[in-house]
Amino acid sequence: MLFRSADLVPSPSGKTTDYGVKLSLLRNRLSLTATRFHTISQKEFGFSGFNKGNIVNIWNALGNSTALPADETAFALAQAQVMNMVQGYTQNSESRGTEFEVVGQLTSGLSVSVNYALNNSTRTNMAPEYRAYIDHWKPYWLKYRDLALTQNINQPRPQRAPGFQDWNTPATIAATGDFTLNTDSVNEAIADAESAFFDNPHVFEGKRFVGDPLYTVNFRTRYDFKEGFLRGLSVGGGTRWRVNRIAGARTDYSVTPGSDFTDTWNGRTIDKVTLVSAKDQSVYDLQVSYSLPILARKVRWSVQLNVNNVLDQLELIVNNIHPRTLAPLTYRYQDPRQFVLTNTFGF
Repeated sequence: MLFRSADLVPSPSGKTTDYGVKLSLLRNRLSLTATRFHTISQKEFGFSGFNKGNIVNIWNALGNSTALPADETAFALAQAQVMNMVQGYTQNSESRGTEFEVVGQLTSGLSVSVNYALNNSTRTNMAPEYRAYIDHWKPYWLKYRDLALTQNINQPRPQRAPGFQDWNTPATIAATGDFTLNTDSVNEAIADAESAFFDNPHVFEGKRFVGDPLYTVNFRTRYDFKEGFLRGLSVGGGTRWRVNRIAGARTDYSVTPGSDFTDTWNGRTIDKVTLVSAKDQSVYDLQVSYSLPILARKVRWSVQLNVNNVLDQLELIVNNIHPRTLAPLTYRYQDPRQFVLTNTFGF
């Protein structure tokens, strides 16, 4: 049956178990907290790697081709609009980790704060509804596999693609991960949809995901001058580290003999997935403040200057990489040096 009612997206659910210990040391000048946690989340929203473009193009090709009955034409164009609004998928996640925090006043003027976290997160059951959607509609799409992906409404229709099996050579596919030489048909768009889905999120099933750091460390220290001509002055600094952040994966696979590139995952079976980490990130900050009483000591005025990313590190941060060549695909900018000046009056 062509027309089916949509299922509502289920509400996410989860469970967290944590236990820890908290100690006061050096006559309560130092506080140490250690926590071990385990979090399970089901049906949460995910979006990384979600590529709906090929599906939208397939429905538009069918809807604009005049090859379908009137009711199916309306449905195809409606599906193109609906899929164009879909922004992600559901997934389950599981996180296990440890957090340590040390906060204290080591001397009368020196204070420190250190936070360390190890978080090993994995994703499972990724995009099952999207997988089911493609599997349900693929036989219907394949009935029109030779339709041109772009239908010119000013020309006689339906328009057929010059070729609907313009595949790259096995050597090119192995090197680039690109199956299609020229995606101009419904058939080739199906193959591209399977390829994109395979690369992300499918290969990350049961593994750490793109963007997840394994370790994070935040360290801050401050010294307050209590006497002399520097009394009221405070200087401090800190650093933020992000270590072993996933940028992508290299996948070794086998192709099932006799399979077609429009089959599930293009007929591929995963043999091995090797996660690839981005360069570790470290950013340094600086803080200077001064405080003194004013107006006959009835008001305390404090001025503080924070300099974030004091070294003005401008290197591009790799978000994700190509699944075959491992070349960076997208970047983001490190926030530039930032000055924040704050004045506070206490009454």
